[in-house]
Amino acid sequence: MPDALTGMCSFATSEMNTMANILLPGDFTTMPWKNGGGVTHEIVRDERHGAMLWRLSIAEVASDGAFSLFPGMTRLLTVIAGNGMTLEADDVILTAKPRQPVRFSGDTALFGRLTKGPVRDLNFIFDASTINADMSRLDGPVEANLHATAVAAAICIEGLVQVDGVLLPLGAAALGRRQQLVLSAGSCVIVIIADAVLPMTV
Repeated sequence: MPDALTGMCSFATSEMNTMANILLPGDFTTMPWKNGGGVTHEIVRDERHGAMLWRLSIAEVASDGAFSLFPGMTRLLTVIAGNGMTLEADDVILTAKPRQPVRFSGDTALFGRLTKGPVRDLNFIFDASTINADMSRLDGPVEANLHATAVAAAICIEGLVQVDGVLLPLGAAALGRRQQLVLSAGSCVIVIIADAVLPMTV
């Protein structure tokens, strides 16, 4: 599933505030795939010396198709809308169920097969030689403190969520090294915690 990597916004980890910055869906950079099978909304990325360290994005997948390769990178994916899909390779089949994160190598040639209709999925792609990252689901009612040395991200996919005392709108992303989340009953966020393997330099 083609992902265009040029002309999109950059976000320097070294300049990131410890408190959360909120990005609304209107702030994302949207690019259609060349094969017409979907659209990518890039939320944010971090680069060093022209090389991508990590990227956070949302894909709208309208049809079955091959995933783009990201050599040397690791991918985390969660279906945030729709009925899910299977990720198929010669030697592995991953089932991406709604709101259940999956992890796979960007070197693996995968074919995405929709379970029943279009989906939206949240993607975090990262260089595992410099970043350790995990993606998880958090359901309300709950309070949680997030901390990361590279980036902590929370994406609201349902309900009423506050980050550092400020409303996190549906579909918006909160990014920062430290965040305090408050989720009301029936709410849900997808959380990414990314820590630097070594001290990061600009």
